Amino acid sequence: MSGVRLRRVAVVTRDRPQLALRCLESYAAAAREFDREIELAAYDDSPAAATRATLREGLGAMAARYGVSARYAGPEEKGRFIDELDGALRPAARFALGMAEDWGAPPIGANRNAVALDAAGDAVFMTDDDSLCLVADVPGRRAGARCADGVAGFEHWFFPDRAATLAACPPKPADLLGLHEAALGRPAAELLPGAGWDGGRAVVTLNGYLGDGASSSRSYLHLTGGSRERLRRSEESFWLAVRRREECRGVTQTTLSRGAYFMGAFAGLDLRRPLPPFPPAGRGEDGAFGALRWALQPEDFSVVLPVAALHDPRPARAYSDNELRSPDLSVCDVVFAAALAAGPVTAQALGADLERSAADASRFQGWLGSLIAARYRRRVEDLRALRGEEGAPPFWRAQVERALEHWSAALSARAFDVSDVRDRDAARLFVGGFGALLGRWAELAEAARRGARAGRTLSVAVA
Repeated sequence: MSGVRLRRVAVVTRDRPQLALRCLESYAAAAREFDREIELAAYDDSPAAATRATLREGLGAMAARYGVSARYAGPEEKGRFIDELDGALRPAARFALGMAEDWGAPPIGANRNAVALDAAGDAVFMTDDDSLCLVADVPGRRAGARCADGVAGFEHWFFPDRAATLAACPPKPADLLGLHEAALGRPAAELLPGAGWDGGRAVVTLNGYLGDGASSSRSYLHLTGGSRERLRRSEESFWLAVRRREECRGVTQTTLSRGAYFMGAFAGLDLRRPLPPFPPAGRGEDGAFGALRWALQPEDFSVVLPVAALHDPRPARAYSDNELRSPDLSVCDVVFAAALAAGPVTAQALGADLERSAADASRFQGWLGSLIAARYRRRVEDLRALRGEEGAPPFWRAQVERALEHWSAALSARAFDVSDVRDRDAARLFVGGFGALLGRWAELAEAARRGARAGRTLSVAVA
């Protein structure tokens, strides 16, 4: 089992048909420029039928304009897919696809699970509706490749506005799918001879981000090296970075990483063997997926490419200063922490542990408190170490102190309520449901693969 062919570009979207069409057209145009066969696919969680119709009709027109094939999956298609499954798998499929319950949190992961089930047995390039196939080299890009057992070694370059970003990192013609395809599915020995990594393969490929950084500024205080120095060059540039997050973020050299990092806006997935499911609701579903991949498939790895592509939300986002220093706990953070604490582990064992931990309210609160307290303690220790740094600018030291105060207070009060689902019991039921999904996911993915071979796919062709 070696490399794969990336043909399908799958966008996940909700209530933003024009952004989704803008995204897919950027890939269609690049495919035409590089004479690449491509299939456009939209996975749509929009509640309103009119919104879904706008996207589906626009997708069909685009496919005709570029002479490519196109597919679509909305709630009706997902419901039909579930109905065609064996009855024993239907509860897991409903949970995975966000059709079991309204958790009160964004169902982004449910859409990502639809992409994965629809492409089971194959490979797919997953993207977000507010991104574009507009590619630039990461500053200081170097030839060759390197291995990283842990973090991939991302660097950050911060800019005051989009014009400055694009001037420093000018877009260039690039076959982004081809760059991912060259690494996806391959063993380390093919990508970096002499790496010394026996077994495993590149099950995920990623690239950097240009424009909106798409990640929490909470991590900014923990940057190191050149990224930290660029961030705190002046107080003005520091606050511009925190409030706008206009940056280029990436690696300067192709990096094979066994770390847990994953962000979903530009991701090649080798699904010839199942990868873990995404938590179907909540923010940070992609980070939780990365932790699950690390915990459940420790032999495999990601490849991060030294190019960045444009993340361009509309309207442009503004960010709160409070996020820099305040703890916040999502239901996906809980899954993330559980995976990191348990790994390496089998899906069945982790799933069973999550189900047991969520069996009743008292047990769940005790488990959650122990799990998250350990995570908060590590954050407090890191901030204390930062506080001791000699020569740090006063404005930087002040933010470290404020962050330490907030995190220490949350730890002392054991303020570990999950903020993005409707209530504490919903968090418990979600964690238990996700545990059950982990135990059935491989079986569900195999059923989807068999169904596709028999012509029963989750998505439908768009004429």
